[in-house]
Amino acid sequence: MEDTGLTYQTLDGKKLDLLGLNAEHKDLVKEFYRMYQETPYAAFNDAVWEDDCMKRMGAKEREGKGFVKRYFIDKEFSQTLIYQLVRDLMDRKGIEEGVIGVDESCRAMDFSENKKVLEDYLK
Repeated sequence: MEDTGLTYQTLDGKKLDLLGLNAEHKDLVKEFYRMYQETPYAAFNDAVWEDDCMKRMGAKEREGKGFVKRYFIDKEFSQTLIYQLVRDLMDRKGIEEGVIGVDESCRAMDFSENKKVLEDYLK
């Protein structure tokens, strides 16, 4: 992948080009990044998986009735840029607070470069 200068690196080392996000997803990233900075992990996690956020991210809607949540994460959705970015922000927040443990897949713990990338992207 060509480096556009707006490349975010996930904990497991995957590189995400933020220029691949659409305008609505950019607005979501702005909201999620603010939550990452200001909100405890549990509240951040709850807010992200609310139906409204899931719908805005492009998750699929369940068919039928009786589901607690209308939208769900399938393999296709888990590969989207917005999901991978949000998942990484949540994992980082959980690690910072000691809620999530660090395992051998966490190769890119330093957030300083991602912070610069996000702030440049969200200007």
